[in-house]
Amino acid sequence: MNSNLVTWVLNALSAGENETIISPFEFNGNKENEFLIFFKPEVFFSADEAKIRECVNMTLSKLEENEIDVNWAILFTWSRLAELEIMDRHYGFINRVSKNISKIATPEEKQKIYEVLEISAPEEYEIFGGHEFLAANPDFNEESLDELWLSKKSAKVRSGFYAQKYEVNGKKVVLVNAFHPVQLKHYTDPTHKTVVLLCNSDKAWNVLKDNVAWDTFPEKSVPESVRWEFFANKEKYGLADVSISFNCIHMSAGPFEAAFEIDNFLKNVEASDYSPSKTNLFSKVSSKWFSENEILKFLTNPKNSEGKALFDVTENVNTSETLELLVDFN
Repeated sequence: MNSNLVTWVLNALSAGENETIISPFEFNGNKENEFLIFFKPEVFFSADEAKIRECVNMTLSKLEENEIDVNWAILFTWSRLAELEIMDRHYGFINRVSKNISKIATPEEKQKIYEVLEISAPEEYEIFGGHEFLAANPDFNEESLDELWLSKKSAKVRSGFYAQKYEVNGKKVVLVNAFHPVQLKHYTDPTHKTVVLLCNSDKAWNVLKDNVAWDTFPEKSVPESVRWEFFANKEKYGLADVSISFNCIHMSAGPFEAAFEIDNFLKNVEASDYSPSKTNLFSKVSSKWFSENEILKFLTNPKNSEGKALFDVTENVNTSETLELLVDFN
């Protein structure tokens, strides 16, 4: 299967289609966990097809070693991802903040910004999300904004919400999530392509996460992981940089985040014949305690009575073990 899939991926990369089904779709709910793994665009930057083959083959071999089945694969070009706004939804709150914080920030959030940035005269500052700043300052682009953002250490306001103060063109500004425009552009830049795999396994989620993706920082990953292999041998794989910004693969962090990601990537792909009821999560949860509408609500990442988000609470938890955690989200 691996050799066929490697060839199919390489053929899809050169096909010139905006959306290419690499292998037939099959939803298989027989395994404990179902999740997405996707190759990020940097994996396919090399002009040497042999090195891209090495990247894909190594990754698939490690998936096989960890008893992970690949049930289907699909390639998206930058234009298709942008057209369907897939990555906007993938980054969720981070994306909304970058594009709309000046309009959606609550008084409490503004006060928190001023506190963490030690701003005593807030009337002197204008607040911009990263995308808002670019719209208001055409002399900046995604890369130059990222350089500005990295010139100072950002402060965490809350999860997915980071800020820092700057003086730009003689004006005092607070930038929020200004790292995101370049992050998003990575997927929606012409020539960039992303390959998505639907995977299943009976292995424990935390074991899979450790052995496949491990840490967001590749240099902190365990030697058995895909990310560590890319980091330790980047020249072998034709990779210019392997870092937090270019860590080559993504893996769903938990069963409900996985179900959201599957829905996000596939709901507008007609050839997938996708519906939420075909997913592993749906078959395991709906037959127990919850209706279809309740399960769909779970994909919006609701918070429980303690204010904790469902995706966070169920991170690295096996699908069947999440049932008792869901009561507080119903």
